[in-house]
Order: sequence, then C-alpha cells, then structure tokens
Amino acid sequence: MAILKFLAILFIIFALLGIFSRFLLAYLLKRLGRRFEQQQKGYGKPKNEGEITVEGQPDNSKMVSKDLGEYVDYEEVD
Repeated sequence: MAILKFLAILFIIFALLGIFSRFLLAYLLKRLGRRFEQQQKGYGKPKNEGEITVEGQPDNSKMVSKDLGEYVDYEEVD
C-alpha cells in the first residue's frame, strides 16, 4: 500500500512540474522576445549609404610587455 501511495505522489509531482514548466517557459520566451525587440529598436535607425558607426574602441595594449627582453632577428644556419 505504501508503494502505491508513493507512486501516486510521485506522479502528481511530475504532472505539476510539467504544467508549471510550460507556463514558466512561455513567460521566459515572451520576456526574451520583448528584450530582443527593445535592442533591435536602437539598431534599426536608418543610416545614410556609406555611413560608418564605431560602437567601441579597440584595446591598444600590447600583448608582450616591454620588460620581456629585446628582439633578436632569426638567421638560418646551414
């Protein structure tokens, strides 16, 4: 009898999780869609032909520090 009670409770829990997850997924997809639309409104402005827009600046730091050493030219020896 305890096994049937356990299985019934387990079935009810899985059924409720399935229903709840559908509503949660629908809510999250709608929210994501609204956020995407808001981002696209800023990018959808009409631009003149040939106009260039720079949104960020490149990182001008060097990959190798100046304290590493000096450059030695490579020579092939036969």
